[in-house]
Amino acid sequence: MVIAVVVESFGGIGTRAMRALKFAARRAGDKKCGRDGTKYSRTRPASFLTHHMRQISSAAVTDACNIEKEIIGLKISQAPRGA
Repeated sequence: MVIAVVVESFGGIGTRAMRALKFAARRAGDKKCGRDGTKYSRTRPASFLTHHMRQISSAAVTDACNIEKEIIGLKISQAPRGA
């Protein structure tokens, strides 16, 4: 299953996305037809929902930081040289 999620640059996730992730967590935990192929950490196991929320939020913040660094680098490279 693929769920498109819009995430705020500080890692915030909207209510619609939360509902979709909770649904996916319930579906993955279903004993009859659910399947969870997630590789969880052995040292710090978490629930499906907690694990995926952490991963999504962390990715959003990391991407925002990388975009900021690229913009700063681009500004520096485009700045006029010595006057």
